[in-house]
Amino acid sequence: VDTGATSVALTRADAQAIGLQFSESEFTAKGQSAGGEILMKPITLERVALGAIEANNVSAVIGDAALNQSLLGQSYLSRVASVVIEDNRMELR
Repeated sequence: VDTGATSVALTRADAQAIGLQFSESEFTAKGQSAGGEILMKPITLERVALGAIEANNVSAVIGDAALNQSLLGQSYLSRVASVVIEDNRMELR
């Protein structure tokens, strides 16, 4: 979870693991990550579910090789009724 990320961002490996296909020429958008600028391929995920919390048609990106961890960003989190952060724990409701 990255509450500062605008979108859900998938690593190439995670995108491939869920059956998404892409080519190098499709990484045309630029974005900023904690590690610096990355190239991205914008996509829409038909469905994102975390336990019982589900969202459809979620804006997302596939990051280039510089993205080493997928991020659950605001394009999903903004659809959650409640996000509670207490101590070192985050609860989505």
